[in-house]
Amino acid sequence: MPLRVTSPGPVRVTVHNRAGRLVREVLPGATLGAGANLIRWDGRDGTGRAVEDGLYLVAVESLGERQVRTLAVVRGR
Repeated sequence: MPLRVTSPGPVRVTVHNRAGRLVREVLPGATLGAGANLIRWDGRDGTGRAVEDGLYLVAVESLGERQVRTLAVVRGR
């Protein structure tokens, strides 16, 4: 998922379920450069289990700015 950061610095990337509960923090302690950055999430929760198919919210917080995107998890059966 490409995300744009306006200034380089520390970021917090979190994935939440539709109820707003934290599923996992992605890239803990990461620092990203300004511009477009590609964030990869393996579709697992904080305990390492695969999440169910559905919609999730990805929040990126950086230097006082917050972006939220919707992400669909769909696995072939």
